[in-house]
Amino acid sequence: MKTMIHEVLHEGKQLKTPQEVIRKMRELRGLRINKAAKLFGRSRCWLQHLEKGRIRINQDKLSQVLEVYSFKEEDYESLLCGKELNISPVEFRPLKVKTVFKNEHRRSYKKIILKEVRVLKILRKSLKISQDKASKLCGYCRPTIGHIEQGRIEIPLSRIHHIVTCYGYSMDDFNALLSSEVLRDEVLEECQDLIVNLPEDKLRVVQNLLKNF
Repeated sequence: MKTMIHEVLHEGKQLKTPQEVIRKMRELRGLRINKAAKLFGRSRCWLQHLEKGRIRINQDKLSQVLEVYSFKEEDYESLLCGKELNISPVEFRPLKVKTVFKNEHRRSYKKIILKEVRVLKILRKSLKISQDKASKLCGYCRPTIGHIEQGRIEIPLSRIHHIVTCYGYSMDDFNALLSSEVLRDEVLEECQDLIVNLPEDKLRVVQNLLKNF
């Protein structure tokens, strides 16, 4: 079954699959599948396939589901972890007209890399862990860490605090890096890129300079 996450444990609980969460969100809104499909501008069959995992759930489709059902990404992540949301169906008033954005207008297609995002990446790299391992530590679906570090997902302070603490750091550590005028890890990366592209004769000159620095 194609999903956005692997079956992993979070706080001792089995994570739900994305399709289970999508169906749960529809049920929380008190929507029958026919009415819900109309909100997407799709057929009942399409929504059934989506909820049963017969259609691949990528970040684009997930963003559309959250928009149609008026849920936040934090709600989605809570449902993934098996948590219950205190929501009454009568609170939901779907829009009659659904605006479908072109890809270039979607948040997931924009790269807005803030300094906070760069600091989170540095903290992950300091632990020498992959994005996949980081997503498991934070209880996120696999692409989430990648989208955060690429600037494709908005990161409120609550999410930053969650990621930082899951990495085993404090907000003081985070703020100390954030206040740095120059991020050391970025300087190292830039230097490495420059060195890799040097011809051999210049590379030896740099080597001698570094040895005698």
